[in-house]
Amino acid sequence: MLRVSNGWIGWLGMALFAMSGMKVANGAGDANAAKGLIADRCAKCHETPYSKPGERSEAVDAPSFQAMANDPASYSPVKMRASLRQPHFPMQQFTLSPSDIENILAFIGSLRK
Repeated sequence: MLRVSNGWIGWLGMALFAMSGMKVANGAGDANAAKGLIADRCAKCHETPYSKPGERSEAVDAPSFQAMANDPASYSPVKMRASLRQPHFPMQQFTLSPSDIENILAFIGSLRK
């Protein structure tokens, strides 16, 4: 009789999922896929590489994407995911999908110096 541990089955499942070409949450974002979303939604409050002069609202004290990238202790992926999943002022007017969140995190990660 073949004995298989639950841990081994979990790893096998993850490997098969990865080989299927599907993205795994928590770090599998696509920075390029986030560019349009960032330019359309994020740049109104956060300074981003796509911010236009005068576009960013001075009334909102939102950190720049570069500041978030340079401070991974304060803006870790875990903290950012939790923040982006919960509607909060002034972001309550839109909801981000899990893939949008992962793509934004990948984009911010790509800015790290």
